[in-house]
Amino acid sequence: MFDQVLAWMEEDGWPTQLIDGRTAVRTRVSDADDSWEAVAIVYENRHELIVYAQCGNSPDDRKAAVAEYITRANYGLPLGNFEMDYSDGEVRYKTGIDVEGGDISPHLIHNVFYANASTTGKYIPGLRTVFEGADPAEAVRLIEALTRKDQPVQ
Repeated sequence: MFDQVLAWMEEDGWPTQLIDGRTAVRTRVSDADDSWEAVAIVYENRHELIVYAQCGNSPDDRKAAVAEYITRANYGLPLGNFEMDYSDGEVRYKTGIDVEGGDISPHLIHNVFYANASTTGKYIPGLRTVFEGADPAEAVRLIEALTRKDQPVQ
């Protein structure tokens, strides 16, 4: 599975940096307004592909506000979720697929990566304003006013 993910990434033009000792790869994602690092991990024995967009680290004094922001953003998201590690404030967006009993295809890999990039690109600007002191409810309201929640960012 990992070889298939790497082949798809190369064909689709994603930069890759293998992570030593793991079936994982780092990449850089960019949209019109921002860029961030993502990590794709393949768990061969579980037949899973997980993609994490690394969205930055919350300042200690903003963790409660960031938790509110990601909770509000998560509500109704169909294909993934934001999560925060309270120990260090790391925020990431996760998408994944389990293909046990079937095969992974380039189309499925594409869907996992692009669902991740699209949603991260939509919400990361608001998240960064919350890191800096913005009200979480207002930040989500503004982001969702710009794009309908049920449509991917173009």
